[in-house]
Amino acid sequence: MSLRIFFSIFIIILSAHLLRAQVAFPTLDAHWCYDAFTELSFDPYPYCISPSELVELNGKTYSKISYYPHPNEQEQEALYRGEGRKFYVIPQDSTDEILIYDFDLEVGDTFVATWGWQIWGTETLEVWSTDTIITTDGVARKRISLQNDSSSGTWVEGIGSENWIFVYPGYTVWLDAGYFASCHFQEEAPIWSAFSNVELCDLDVLTSTSEINSSFDFYPNPVSNILNINSSEINIEKLKIIDLSGNTVYQEKIQSQNYHLEVGSILEPGVYLLQAYGSDGSTITKKFIKI
Repeated sequence: MSLRIFFSIFIIILSAHLLRAQVAFPTLDAHWCYDAFTELSFDPYPYCISPSELVELNGKTYSKISYYPHPNEQEQEALYRGEGRKFYVIPQDSTDEILIYDFDLEVGDTFVATWGWQIWGTETLEVWSTDTIITTDGVARKRISLQNDSSSGTWVEGIGSENWIFVYPGYTVWLDAGYFASCHFQEEAPIWSAFSNVELCDLDVLTSTSEINSSFDFYPNPVSNILNINSSEINIEKLKIIDLSGNTVYQEKIQSQNYHLEVGSILEPGVYLLQAYGSDGSTITKKFIKI
């Protein structure tokens, strides 16, 4: 066997091994950010959570996190930990672990969910596909998609559910309120984005409570022609429209609190992000649909 062939086989075996390697969930110094919404609407608002401390219980170490199980509901606490390729949660007012992710599963395996949104009792889902994604930290992460006749969900190893808060995963094909994962940070650095571009993940913006967030409005959404943009208290200095691949498709400098943007002639039908830059240095990002 020639050295070149041997080296090629070694690289293939090594790559396969790396792609199968388990990836741990961060215990601290991480942020999970979501697009949260409260009605049948495409006007979500950013919502981020992160673990606050480590807790010892039953001889095991858990990360403690606070989260909202559903928009407008009371904040709850949960403990979580990973072991191998399995991930467990202890809900508030409980001492019993619940298995909510198992990344040893392969296509055709089933998973019985007993905890999370749209789970009343149990929900049995079948793994219908698996693949591997490489996040910007260079880590290969297994991705699993599950479904049954009425529900579906997607997991990313070391990150969690793409469809709901990671400690309270959801399995559904449509929601009238809830959370969609947008960005994941480890040690303040964005490593994954649902928008396929981590440059859209700005932790300062996502966790900001700046004035523009409460005073900014735009309508209609979905929009076919004119998008009305209003900021009742702060001048808007610049507008930018970004597609979900992370490409800037439109930008304009303005100096106004009220602006009428004609999107009918500049955008193809699809989902976009509108970024507005305020005169106070703040930025807000909104998702909208062009029909």
